[in-house]
Amino acid sequence: MELGSIRWLRVLLIGIAAEFALMIVVAPLFLMGGQEAMNIGVSPATLVVFVPFGLWTARPLQSRFILHGVLMGAAGVIFYNAMNFGATLLPGAPPLDLVQLFSPLYLLSHALKLVGGGIGGWLASRRRQSA
Repeated sequence: MELGSIRWLRVLLIGIAAEFALMIVVAPLFLMGGQEAMNIGVSPATLVVFVPFGLWTARPLQSRFILHGVLMGAAGVIFYNAMNFGATLLPGAPPLDLVQLFSPLYLLSHALKLVGGGIGGWLASRRRQSA
């Protein structure tokens, strides 16, 4: 696989944008219902948010639609974890919670970022084929 055939900047920037969009969608869940409501809503919200961003990532491409969508989801995962780790370096911040880091809900949400991005890439490939 050629390194140049992947639109890395596009994947990275849209992955970060998807992560910010997810935060905007999930924040009201936390504000209205607390941690319990957020835990229930974060997984479906993750899938719903990352599908259109995967489509956006792959839509203008000529090939490797699903790969670009999955890589966009991975960029979101990496960005989220970098923010979490970075927040623990702030003065007075609690240490990184390794139990939360490997909880099933946390891992499911990250897996759904990859799946959502892949579905968006697949949708982009279907649109390309029908055009």
